[in-house]
Amino acid sequence: MKGLAMADPAHIEINRVPPKVVIEDMLANGRKAPTGKPLELSPETRDLEIRYTALSFRVPGAIRFRYRLEGFDAGWVEAGARRVAYYTNLPAGRYAFRITASNEDGLWSAPQTYATFTIGRHIYDTLGFRIGVVLALGLAVAAAHWTRMRRLRQREGLRAELVEAKLDALRAQLRPHFLFNTFNAVLPTIDSDPPRAKRMILQLAELLRTSLKTEPGRLVTIEEELAILEQYADIERMRFGDRVRITATLDPAARSARVPSFLLQPLVENAIKHGMKGHSGPVTISIRVEPDCGVLSLYVRDNGRGLPEKGSAPSPTGIGLNNVARRLEALFPKQHSFQVTNREGGGCEASIRIPLSFEKRPQEPESAKPAASDRRVSA
Repeated sequence: MKGLAMADPAHIEINRVPPKVVIEDMLANGRKAPTGKPLELSPETRDLEIRYTALSFRVPGAIRFRYRLEGFDAGWVEAGARRVAYYTNLPAGRYAFRITASNEDGLWSAPQTYATFTIGRHIYDTLGFRIGVVLALGLAVAAAHWTRMRRLRQREGLRAELVEAKLDALRAQLRPHFLFNTFNAVLPTIDSDPPRAKRMILQLAELLRTSLKTEPGRLVTIEEELAILEQYADIERMRFGDRVRITATLDPAARSARVPSFLLQPLVENAIKHGMKGHSGPVTISIRVEPDCGVLSLYVRDNGRGLPEKGSAPSPTGIGLNNVARRLEALFPKQHSFQVTNREGGGCEASIRIPLSFEKRPQEPESAKPAASDRRVSA
């Protein structure tokens, strides 16, 4: 009714001209940015809007778009007929915006880069800043460690000075006490047996010479300590004769073990003094030294009456024993034990446990080493 229409496929013309893409505007945080050249955007850039279009005069409404922001998009974004691209919270870096368009017959233009820009980094995001922070933290840790070690060294130095002063005072207390007791033992023999008194005074002078050579708080080998004890035993032997018998048993493994100087003498003196009270027979005093699992144990036993009360005295009283306890506390704080107890079979036992340490000596040839047997010293 309206006429005849005819379409001949052989004469249908295909649009073989792809549309030309044009960037219209670029907005960064709502502000227009120049296009056509690489841009440097500030690190505060959060919102980015790119407006584009394509030129086609046959069927403009049929144009379709694809775009990709290299450096952010993993693939092409199908935008359809939309002519704007939105991006928010882009990280710092370099970007290139590429876009392609197709005409009404589906012919796509070659993808091209139409905008390049760089979003700067905050100073705290730069490699130099991070390296500087790491170095600053390292220096701060090193300075804190150095300061702590310096304080510890100062504290240890003050503690060492305090311990040495305390040991000086204890040694100063021990010598008069020892001299007083020994001179009291010599006085009765001056009139009754002058030659004997002379020998005792000479032996006492030798013992005092040895004690003066020993620095306060110095650790000596157990062999040196037993040698000092032998000198004291000679004095007591001249004083009491056969009424006092002293034996010492030393484990060969403890020959070079270190102990505080004049450690055994007050214990033996105390054993003689209290062991002879109310005891008619000879007073036998045995000394035993044993190393065991990093601990050196020393025992001084007698066969006297024992303590007045049954049990033990964890905190020994008396000048001599109290002096020993205080010296051990100064040299081995919370690393030692010292007790005086009654033995089941009668008599008394003083026991000391201290950390085991050895004096370094040059290695001796095998032929010069003593046989592995207990060393016994008697008086």
